[in-house]
Amino acid sequence: MATDFDVIIIGSGFGATVLAIDQSAKGKSVLILERGVWWSTPELTAENPLNPYLKSQPTAQPVQYWPRPDHRPGLIDFLSVVQANGPLGDFQNFANDVSDFFTGRERPQPLYRYSTFAEADIVTASGVGGGSLIYSNVTLEPFFDGGSSSYPVMDPWPTSARLSQADYVNGLNWMTNKRGKPNKVVTKYPQPVPVVNDSDPRLLGRSRFLRDASASPNLRADLKAQIAEPWKPLDLQVAEADPANEGTNKNYCERQGRCFLGCLPGARHTLSKALLKNIPDLVAQKRVFVRPLAQVDFIEPIPEGYKVHYDGLEEDGGSFQPTAKTVILAAGCLGSTELLLRSQAKTNGQLTISGKIGENFSTNGDFSGFIVVDRDKLQYPIYATRGPINTSHVTFRDGKLLTNVEDAGIPSMFASLTEKTLEMLAKNSKADLVGLLGLLWDKAQLPDYSDPNGMQTEAEMLMNVCWFNIMGVDDALGKFSLDQGRLNLTFKQKIADHPTFQRAETILREMATAMNGTYRAFPTWSGLEPFISRRIVVTHPLGGCPIGGSSTDGVVNANGQVFNTVTGSQTVHPGLYVADGSIIPGPLAVNPTLTIVSAALRIAASIP
Repeated sequence: MATDFDVIIIGSGFGATVLAIDQSAKGKSVLILERGVWWSTPELTAENPLNPYLKSQPTAQPVQYWPRPDHRPGLIDFLSVVQANGPLGDFQNFANDVSDFFTGRERPQPLYRYSTFAEADIVTASGVGGGSLIYSNVTLEPFFDGGSSSYPVMDPWPTSARLSQADYVNGLNWMTNKRGKPNKVVTKYPQPVPVVNDSDPRLLGRSRFLRDASASPNLRADLKAQIAEPWKPLDLQVAEADPANEGTNKNYCERQGRCFLGCLPGARHTLSKALLKNIPDLVAQKRVFVRPLAQVDFIEPIPEGYKVHYDGLEEDGGSFQPTAKTVILAAGCLGSTELLLRSQAKTNGQLTISGKIGENFSTNGDFSGFIVVDRDKLQYPIYATRGPINTSHVTFRDGKLLTNVEDAGIPSMFASLTEKTLEMLAKNSKADLVGLLGLLWDKAQLPDYSDPNGMQTEAEMLMNVCWFNIMGVDDALGKFSLDQGRLNLTFKQKIADHPTFQRAETILREMATAMNGTYRAFPTWSGLEPFISRRIVVTHPLGGCPIGGSSTDGVVNANGQVFNTVTGSQTVHPGLYVADGSIIPGPLAVNPTLTIVSAALRIAASIP
């Protein structure tokens, strides 16, 4: 009996896009199932492949547009596209029902999923293009130790899970050829000449601040000695203008500082663009299908392959059960892990999964904090709202603890809230949740025209603030499970006590001191009393379906194939793969995009 498709791919993020392009190029029919909608810019950009594609489809393709106001009212737009889980999500759903009843207008589909667990919150994307819709464009491989010719973060991994330098070369080539050439964006405006090595006034303020802080003679000597990689610009998947050849410029980075909200100029190399760039003919020939708003329930083994149960926009009332010889889970760390757990439960043991399912969850050492400099001590304005979200980084190494520090941008719509939150944190060691929410509205009155700080632009509000994103090495001790149908996350040890977070905080404190500034913790790390104690906000979740040498130490093998025994075997379910961040068995201490792409390419090469 023939199946409906050769391949079904669940998700449309980095791993999914790699496999979709690869499998369609091999002549296979591919169905891509994505739980979110298409997201696009409403601006008249020079190149925007989404709108022509969406208009050409015979059936309606749901599309929504980025939240846009770059000031305080824009927070309402932002909050409307955030979907929470747990008790907060239940309250949110109730409020939405009330709003729908009185306004007659449904709440928009979420762009962000905010999953709250006992010790950590996890932020993920929802939309065609997956994480590329809200990430910071960084293309970066883990720290490589030339002395040992290895990636230290991979030392604890099973040998089969480790990636090589050649794997990363393949990943970078794919990113360049299938998406676009990475660019370094650390200056206030496009530069035809390289940035010089000392403090350069052309640098964005926060790029320059990280460079100066990490190289300061006032930085604590032991930390300075631990700098394994000095300051350098990041490779970013954004289009940069070429001042020397303006005739070829199309969309390019305008330094609007809102990458994770959606790029209005359309300069980012999103995966939704990559899909349409690489498979338009196959889409037109009805060989590749993208189904948005497809909420997958579970996967069922059948003699010919697999049946995927999901609810969507189909004409038969929304319930569709397509079949395929090959199914590739690429729904992200949370999504793929939950799908395998639920499929195992709903198929009455037909889909046997390794006992390692749900394990090896890693926070990737995600941590963030602020440095605030008194304005009378400020050597140059930082302007946290300008530039791409991340522009440059410095790597510290203390034995096994790697710490990657990146400067970070704060979108303008968050400027007022950030400014007042930092003021509150300066007055109190703890922030009050009710007080923080009240800050959204505390400036409703007319400004004091005699006060120079009373009529600031959003950029001026944060001219003396530098925000940092940090990644490090935890022990991947988190475990997912299903609790009454909901995904649950627990840790074998209290995650906030791990040394990687104390080290990150120490580095920020010492850099603040070196630059005559003050360190301020991220509010969730300070504690939102009386409701929340210290907790981690994770933006780079990894693990849950880790690679292993057998079902004893992994859920999938090096080629992403799902083991079909609980323990002790290397046999697999034919045609069932996982290809996303969930297969990474530990922290990377850098942005994981390039690693996920490189691992997905290895999986793609193994599929006939």
